[in-house]
Amino acid sequence: MRDRSHTGTDARSRRIRWGCVAIAVVLVVAATATAGVAAQSDDGIGLSLDPVRDTVEPGETVQIGVTVENAGDAVAPATVLRLASLPDGWTLDSWSGTDAAFRDSTNEWLWTAVDPGETLKFTVVVAVPSDAAGEGTVAGTLSDGTDREASASTTIRVREADATTTPSDAASGGGAPMGSDARSRLERLRTSVETPGFGPVPAVLGLLLTAAALATRRRK
Repeated sequence: MRDRSHTGTDARSRRIRWGCVAIAVVLVVAATATAGVAAQSDDGIGLSLDPVRDTVEPGETVQIGVTVENAGDAVAPATVLRLASLPDGWTLDSWSGTDAAFRDSTNEWLWTAVDPGETLKFTVVVAVPSDAAGEGTVAGTLSDGTDREASASTTIRVREADATTTPSDAASGGGAPMGSDARSRLERLRTSVETPGFGPVPAVLGLLLTAAALATRRRK
């Protein structure tokens, strides 16, 4: 998994790489235009976004499988995938499985070319904020140097947090009233010293007398 927490050197390297790929893309597009338009089917480029799960807890991350496909008969030059603006507070956490050039400022991946019949797959990880609620849509647009375009989206549902249960409630075993735990301890103490058929005070006296008798027996 590739993390986005890069150093300044990494950022410069990515910018240089993006520039090199962009130059290569221009050359590929020019070569394609010079050679003329090849016979093409009605099929074009395709994009799909498939989350590993469509329901998450607030504060979790979700993996989304990305599939880029060239179903046409011609090379797709300068193929760019751009993620649309993510829901408020959601962020692109990391990605893996592709050697495409990446631009941080626009969340774009760039391939020099995608061959006819070629399918590219990789994974992105999106972080959901801890205060997220409802649903969030992750969308992307795929385009190439021949003006072909495809788009896809997926909706992630954020499970509602239980407003009646607090962390202290969870630690004590549920959402019981604050005083109930103390009362429960007192009840256990009362039960432990109470002997069936007697009140609590006689039971304590009986225990003390028994302890005194045992101490006297040991001294003998």
